[in-house]
Amino acid sequence: MSQSDQPSDIPETAVGAVKWAWKWVKRIVDLERRIAAIEGTGNLDARVAALEVKMADLLSGKSPADVCRKCGNRTLRFESSKQNGAVEVWVCHDPACGSHERRQVNPR
Repeated sequence: MSQSDQPSDIPETAVGAVKWAWKWVKRIVDLERRIAAIEGTGNLDARVAALEVKMADLLSGKSPADVCRKCGNRTLRFESSKQNGAVEVWVCHDPACGSHERRQVNPR
């Protein structure tokens, strides 16, 4: 191998190669510590998975659920309309709640 074929920062001797490798291991460990120190990255995978689920619902045409006034969970879904659309019936799909809500709306 000629001198021009080798990268300039890789040493030719075994001791030099070990020192070069150790330098890069230390850099990698330091970067991992810095990344771990950044607040909020510990649960990054869970947050990304939750966003992917939300995006799948939005891209499929399904609108997000509304917030139930009784239990506070985002599980309230439109069920039906009455009086020619003047009253909407919304039902909480949380098994522990199951409340119904009537909403007065302006007919279209």
